[in-house]
Formats: sequence, C-alpha cells, structure tokens
Amino acid sequence: MPNKVKKNTALTEEITTIHEGVSSTKKELNEIDLQKEAWYKKKEEYGQEIVKLIQEVKNSKNKRNQFTKKVKESKSHRQDFASVLKNKIDELKKLKSELKSTSDGKGKPDPFAIKKDIERLESKIETEVMSFDAEKKIMKEINRLKKDFDSSKETITVWKKVRSLSKELDQLRKESNDSHRLVQDHAKHSQVMHETMITNSKKIDDLKKKEEEAYQKFFEFKQKFNHVNDQLKEKLNELKLVNKQVDRVKTDSKKQKRKNENILLKDRESEINEKIKNKEKITTEDFLALQQIEARKSAK
Repeated sequence: MPNKVKKNTALTEEITTIHEGVSSTKKELNEIDLQKEAWYKKKEEYGQEIVKLIQEVKNSKNKRNQFTKKVKESKSHRQDFASVLKNKIDELKKLKSELKSTSDGKGKPDPFAIKKDIERLESKIETEVMSFDAEKKIMKEINRLKKDFDSSKETITVWKKVRSLSKELDQLRKESNDSHRLVQDHAKHSQVMHETMITNSKKIDDLKKKEEEAYQKFFEFKQKFNHVNDQLKEKLNELKLVNKQVDRVKTDSKKQKRKNENILLKDRESEINEKIKNKEKITTEDFLALQQIEARKSAK
C-alpha cells in the first residue's frame, strides 16, 4: 500500500469494499461452522450407539456363556441318567429272566395265578350249595394250592422287585427326558444369544466406519473453518488499518482547515487594525470578527 495517504473518497470506497468482504466471509464462516457442528454431532451419535451396542454384545456374550455352561452341565447330568438307566435296565432284564424261569411251567408255578385260584375256590364254597364230599374235595384242592403258593414266595419277591424297578425306570426315563429337553432349551438360548452377539458386532463395525467418515468430514470442515477464519482476521486487520488512515486524513483535514481559518482571521485582523489606524468606521461585522479572533487566541 503506498505511503502517501489516500484521499478520503478513495478510502471510503475501500472501507465499503472491505466491509462487504467481511460480511461475505462471516456468512461463509457461519455456514461452514453449521456443517462442521452437524458432522461432529453425527460422530458423537455414532459413538454413543457404538458404546450401547458394545455393552449389549458383552451382555449377550455373558448370557451365551452361562447357557453354554448349563448345556455342558445338563449333558453331564443326562449321561449320568443314561448310565443309571442302562444298569437298571440290565437289572430288570435279569429279574424278568429269573421270573420267567420260575413261572413258565418248567419251574415253580405262577404265585399270582395260584392265589387267584385259591380265591375262586374259597368263593365257590361260600356261595354255592354242594355235598360234603364235593366240599371236602375242594378244600383238599385249596390246601394243595396254598402249599404251592407258600413254596412260590421267592417268585413273589422277584415280582415285587420287577414292579418296583419298573416304576423306578419310568421315573428315571421321565427325568432323563426332562434333562434332554433342558439341554435343548439351554442350547437354543445359547444360540440366540450368539446370533444376537454376531448381529450387534456387525452393526458396531458398520457404525465405526460411519463414525470415522463423520470424523473425517468434521475435520475437513474444521480445517476449512480455520482457513476462512484466518481470512476474516486478515480482512478485519485491513479494515483497522484503513480506518486509521481515515482518522489520520480527518485529523490532517481539520488541522488544515484550522490553519486556513487562522490565516483568514489574521488577514481580517490586519484589515480591521488598518481601519482603526486610519480612523475609518468599524462595522458590526468587523466587531464580531475581532471577538472571534480574540476567542481563538484565548483558546490556544
């Protein structure tokens, strides 16, 4: 910029141009700031969602591990049932084989069939009218059956064991089936938690990409903001310098005006003094001019 002080008109035009530039730059800066903050907000939102999903993944993983542990425990329990069942089934087969050998006609008769026959004959004696010989014959048969029944008590014991063991097996099978359903139920829940964990992990990966993209955009607009802000500072500094020049021009203009006025007043004073010297008439205008001259001198 030239050292010579510009004329006031030229400086005024320059100030107007700079003001327009400042206004335009401020507007651009505000628009950039809005975009910068919008991308920063998106980045923060993605970050918060990622934190939330990470916690959900941790929860799903913990639940999955708990269900997996229960599956292992239930399987172990079911294997125990299977082992007990096998032993009980083997024991039942052995008892049934023993029972068959004592009640198939080749060994001891079936005690339950004997008992049933005894009850039938006793009922017949009580309900039917018969001769003494017939009754005596039936009583003899009853006594024989009772002897057979007493001799087959071992078979009764085996039957009781068979029945007891059969009931025990039924209960064990039920508990084994319940255990199997529990394994399936825990395995199903474990799989659901695992799939939820995988789904949320994929969401986290996608959100991290979006978060990075949002950050890059934010960083881009931040750099642009800083650049335009520097331009605004330069324009404001330029405006400050031009305003100083305007102030300087105004000050110089005032000084020159006062100097010119002083010259005029000095000339006017000389004219009036010449009139006084020549004893010419002093007009009201002359008198007022003298007062102005004296006031100017007193103000110095």
